Amino acid sequence: MFESLATFEDIVAYINECYKTQENLESALDEIGILVFSSRRLEMKDRKRTLKNRLRNVREDVRECRSALINYTTFDKGVFLPFLRDYLSLVEGERYGLILGIEELEYVMALVSKTYPLNLYGDNYNIVTTEENKEVLMNSKGSWGCADIDDIHEYLGNLDNDRYICLKDSDKYSLLDGINLSDKFAKYPYLYDLAGKIVNMRLMDPNLSDSEVLDNILNDLRDKNKRR
Repeated sequence: MFESLATFEDIVAYINECYKTQENLESALDEIGILVFSSRRLEMKDRKRTLKNRLRNVREDVRECRSALINYTTFDKGVFLPFLRDYLSLVEGERYGLILGIEELEYVMALVSKTYPLNLYGDNYNIVTTEENKEVLMNSKGSWGCADIDDIHEYLGNLDNDRYICLKDSDKYSLLDGINLSDKFAKYPYLYDLAGKIVNMRLMDPNLSDSEVLDNILNDLRDKNKRR
């Protein structure tokens, strides 16, 4: 079924249709459960088997389509983070920058030689934000006076605005979580439209590399800005 869907919009519409079908099938199965002791139990048994098979197929279609959308909008961080910086800069009309590898330290006091605390390293984060915010954050220090931080939320609390995307470090990032924009990018809801453009571009030309897809998006946006 997936192969017959030509656009992002087609895929999303089909998944939503599948969700409605799934709901109807589940309701029908619940109703059969109530009639299990009726005089039509043999007929109900056959119908139940048919409905279960249909439900299994619908769920598989949803899984396949959701997986495709996630895969189409997944990129290695090495190409995605610089792209996201440049894309936001073009859309917002303000320069964005990157802060990579911010390390959140977890300090656990332990008796090490009865004198020194034991430092345990926590998660790493990558931040895409305005250059102004970047300067504020880069000038902020953890309570121990080092470049690493005690708590990522306190660190971001140094900002007086929400113009940033903070991502836990990962080898890859995906814009979509199924048919929805990933929560990681919720501060910039128009990135959902970006995800749709990426999916459509991949459907039109499956041979494009990740870098080619993202470069095409940026070049189209630059041309659009020039025509304004």
